[in-house]
Amino acid sequence: MELELAPLHSDPKDLGLQGGTRTWAVYTADPAFAARVPDGMPPLAPGWYRAKVRLEPRQGDVHGPRLYIPDMAGHYSEERAVPMLREGSEYAAEFRLSFPARHIRFDPSDVPCQFACDSVRLTRLSGRSLRHLRDDAARVLRMGTILRTLRAFARKHRARAMPARPPDRKERVLRSIDRHGVGIEIGPSHDPIAPKSEGYKVEVIDHATREELLGKYREHAVSLERIEEVDYVWRGESYLELTGKSNHYDWIIASHVIEHTPDLVAFLRDCDAILKDQGVLSLVIPDKRYVFDRFRPITGLARIVDAHVAGQRIHSAGSVAEYFMNVASRGQQLGWSRHGLGGYSFVHSAAEAREGVRQVLENHAYLDIHNWCFVPHSFRLLVEDLHTLGYTRLREVGFHPTQGCEFYVTLGRQGKGPGLSRLELLRAVDRELAECE
Repeated sequence: MELELAPLHSDPKDLGLQGGTRTWAVYTADPAFAARVPDGMPPLAPGWYRAKVRLEPRQGDVHGPRLYIPDMAGHYSEERAVPMLREGSEYAAEFRLSFPARHIRFDPSDVPCQFACDSVRLTRLSGRSLRHLRDDAARVLRMGTILRTLRAFARKHRARAMPARPPDRKERVLRSIDRHGVGIEIGPSHDPIAPKSEGYKVEVIDHATREELLGKYREHAVSLERIEEVDYVWRGESYLELTGKSNHYDWIIASHVIEHTPDLVAFLRDCDAILKDQGVLSLVIPDKRYVFDRFRPITGLARIVDAHVAGQRIHSAGSVAEYFMNVASRGQQLGWSRHGLGGYSFVHSAAEAREGVRQVLENHAYLDIHNWCFVPHSFRLLVEDLHTLGYTRLREVGFHPTQGCEFYVTLGRQGKGPGLSRLELLRAVDRELAECE
């Protein structure tokens, strides 16, 4: 079926037919079409659909096309947006329609440009395996969720995401690594700690290619030239499967990564599998006291073990509910220091929490949230307990307490542990939690 395009407001502007195809001009970051079922045709029935659209640039570059799926009342929201991914000369997306509808919303570009486009083509999907549907939904939502969430939060609260980095942050991360060795940096995005441009023998794992990351951050106040070539685009496989290199790397850097993992034990084992015997994993971890996880409980051993035993590959509905109901800003910031000022306010609504839970339960979607919450000594205790129980070979090599809103832990097979008893670690956790205010 071909859905007819009708502008929802003055942007995009119809420039008429050029070369037999209708041409449009985009002037703002928020152009919008209603892609409508033709008159005389029945409405779209609930189910899975694949949408494809050909956008032929006439002036400038098309960037960031996406669909918005209507709710039961026919309304649109950022939480129901689906990014369209390039497939050759076209863009495509798959989505689930929960209610009958006569239209969906199509935003062709988030930057000014001119392009030719006649319609959005829809194909009803049937006979696909549940596994395939889960993988599709997870891939699309994984790439789009963080950007949409931060974009909506910035518009609503005009907040800065995190405070300035501590001046000696980089030195702390690099302290335990062999700077002449070969390493991996996981998810550096626009802020690599050990960049190739500075001579590090490093390979990059990220969720998108460099070109996709450039597009993602083009309108953000970041240095695009710092985004480096991505060697491995991660799609959910183990790092050994992804790189094909067992016991190969001298070091791995992962800054603000481990708290996002659905299965923390699997992450540690993935890193262990590609590290040399003397290799180290250097972690930068948000301290939940000084970031938007402030009002969430610290993660205990039970959840981590249960997630691993269950083979968790997406975040649970309970984790998503807890995240959306409790994420908070302070003084309109998502991260602050020990001396942060300002009142607290919740970032998400109950409706957003319900929608997140629905996405997990109905679409088996991966929503990119903080799954785990730590204070420094709770993390140190968890790693040591996991080692004692045989879930990881890695132990603590080095530790640096919280600076700003993050702390630093280095792990390796040759680590000696935290040097504190379990009781001492537990008492330290109590003291840290008492220091929140």
